[in-house]
Amino acid sequence: MEQSSTPQRYTLLHVHQPTFQVDPAAPVQYAGTVDARSPSEAFKLSQGGMNRHWKTRSTSVGDMIVTPSGELLLVDHIGFCAVNTPRSAPHAELAGH
Repeated sequence: MEQSSTPQRYTLLHVHQPTFQVDPAAPVQYAGTVDARSPSEAFKLSQGGMNRHWKTRSTSVGDMIVTPSGELLLVDHIGFCAVNTPRSAPHAELAGH
């Protein structure tokens, strides 16, 4: 996983209907961005109780994190797994957010 000494922008994608199951094919929607040093920190910053500026539900199992290099990570029960399948919300569409 990527680790940076300075915060970088991570994009968060949430599944439309959370089931807390790992399903890389589930439709997702743009949830926001956070500046973090790693995917783990991005996850922590997207928890409602950890970040007073976070206005959507907390990032959970089944949601996605897009790293600054464009890697797509699925939030698993423990940690993350890389996803290589086409998404319903491609990275290019998120560039304007």
